[in-house]
Formats: sequence, C-alpha cells, structure tokens
Amino acid sequence: MGNLAKRFATAGVLVPVVLVAIFLDPTPWGVLVLALLAGAFAYDEWLRMALPVSEDDRARVLRGVAGCFGLLLVGLPTAWDPLDAPTPILFTATVALPMVVLARRRALPEAGRHMAAALSGLLYVPLLLSVLPLFKKIGRPDWLVVALCLAFFSDTVAYFFGRFLGKRKLYPEVSPKKTWAGAVGGLVGGALATV
Repeated sequence: MGNLAKRFATAGVLVPVVLVAIFLDPTPWGVLVLALLAGAFAYDEWLRMALPVSEDDRARVLRGVAGCFGLLLVGLPTAWDPLDAPTPILFTATVALPMVVLARRRALPEAGRHMAAALSGLLYVPLLLSVLPLFKKIGRPDWLVVALCLAFFSDTVAYFFGRFLGKRKLYPEVSPKKTWAGAVGGLVGGALATV
C-alpha cells in the first residue's frame, strides 16, 4: 500500500472517530482519550528521532518516564485546573528526567542532548496537545475542528505540493524528503483550512 493510500485509510478510520468524540460525546473525555493516544505516539516518535534510539540503546526507561510526564501534561489540564496543572508537572519533569538521563551510564556523553530532547519534547508535543480537550471542555468544539483541520490541510497540501512540484530540498539534514514547494503547500493548506 502506497503512502497516499495509507494516509487515506488512516483518515477514513480516524476522522469518524474524532467527529464522534467532538460532536456526539457531550463530555470532554472522548477528545481527551484521543489526545492522550496521539500525545503518547507523537512524543515517543519525537524521542526516538531526537535521542536517537538504536538497536543497541532503545532508551526504554527514559522514554517511559518521559512518556508518563507527557500523559500527565495532556490529561491533567482537562481533569484539573488548566492554568495550574502544567507547572508542577513541568517542575517535577525538570528534576526527574535529568536523573533518569544521568543514570544511563552508557549514554553519558550525550546526556545534555538527551535531557534537552526530553524536556523540549514535553513542551512541543504534550503541552500543545493539552489544549485540544480544553476546547471541548469550555464548549468550543468549533475551535477544536479548526485546529485539527489546520493540521490536516497543512500536511495534505504540503504532501501534494512536495510530491508534484518539489525539486529543491528544504533541509535534508533534518528531513530528507521535505521540499520548499511542500513548505509553501503547507502554508497554503493552513490558510485554506483557516478560511
């Protein structure tokens, strides 16, 4: 199955599930469960790329501890106070994750980079995802739909622009397949979704 077929198959399954959670579930819990699942997979992918994880060093304990903090960051703002919840989680993660990183004796030369990847990833993935269930909780599913459409259309239009118009690589050292045309397509898709 090609990349495009996989994308459409995934969308065919996930879009109805997401729409049911947004519009038919009167509580924020369905959206929260989906955000927790997405956050777990996305943050773990971030860690596997940023560490990087290899056959010799899968960094399971670090990924597990970091993942727990990620789940707390996504879930607690909905269950607790959205303004107060992230502070103690991030404070504790800032103390706990360096201890886990330093306990990985084989990876000590990379400890600073691993700690930075784990902590920055908490801000980049779970903290940003924690907003999605809050849109539902405060009675603004329309903003939740805008946020999801923005991500979906940016990615989809970027894919087609890059696939059919992309010649010049954007930043091959970071992402070898991304092109300037794809980046422009992502901006166009985001603008179209917002409008």
